[in-house]
Amino acid sequence: MQKKYIIWAPQYDKSNGIRVLYKLHDALREKGYEAYIYSIPSEHKCNYITDSQITKEMRKNDIVIYPEIVVHNPLRFQNVVRYVLYYPGKNGGTDEYDDYEMKFTYLKKFYDNVDELFISTLDTKIFYKDNSVKDKNCYFIYKGGKWKDIPEFDNMIKITMQYPATKDELSKLLRETKTLYSYDDCTQLLDEAVLCGCDVKIVRENGFENFHSSYKEQFENADRNLENFIKKTQKMNYTEKIRKPPIISNTIFYTKENLKILLYKYIFHNKKRTYKHIVKKFYHSVNAYNYKPQGI
Repeated sequence: MQKKYIIWAPQYDKSNGIRVLYKLHDALREKGYEAYIYSIPSEHKCNYITDSQITKEMRKNDIVIYPEIVVHNPLRFQNVVRYVLYYPGKNGGTDEYDDYEMKFTYLKKFYDNVDELFISTLDTKIFYKDNSVKDKNCYFIYKGGKWKDIPEFDNMIKITMQYPATKDELSKLLRETKTLYSYDDCTQLLDEAVLCGCDVKIVRENGFENFHSSYKEQFENADRNLENFIKKTQKMNYTEKIRKPPIISNTIFYTKENLKILLYKYIFHNKKRTYKHIVKKFYHSVNAYNYKPQGI
């Protein structure tokens, strides 16, 4: 009997890592498997699942997929897949995972010695090169922040997660862009810019580094990687008792953004409560594990 997949994901937005989780949901269903997203429902069309719909039998027999930002196994499934979408611990969560988890990584550079599962969200129908005049230069910050001031960027267009507002508008801007400079060296925006004919340069400590896209190679291996993922995960059958999460060191801090992920199950049942109330309730419930919030 086929095992179902429950994918723990933040609410759908422009972040490529989040979009990958939703695209994995779509890819698994296209292959004929039941897949669900455990998240706050949004306008994105997919099959959502809530706490009340997860049965004891599902926790025993089916598969939960957590990105690296989720701490331990909050849904208490027997069969756990850890999907490392970025360097562990960089965007939240920890860099240590339980031994019983089966691990996959979006790219080998994020987490070596495990199988790769590259899921493309790049839309080549939107991002392409045309004959637009390239009379603009742009820069992008995102992960890691603006760790270095470059005065020349003050006269350039700043691309953010909010601007341009749509993918079509972003594509139009990139087709008119000669050079895109990026502080973030690991974002799909770089591949989108290359498809639109931009020169892409990464900000480094001592200058700029030309970006070379590996999208084509990754795309060619994507379907084979997905088949491997399905084959291995469908054989999962962990029967030992799931241990409670160990004491978490006070040296591990959680940002407000990461708390939004950790608190989903409370948000589902407290939709009319304030964020501060939800945080307070969460920390009261896990007080024994010594979580220490930052900036709350």
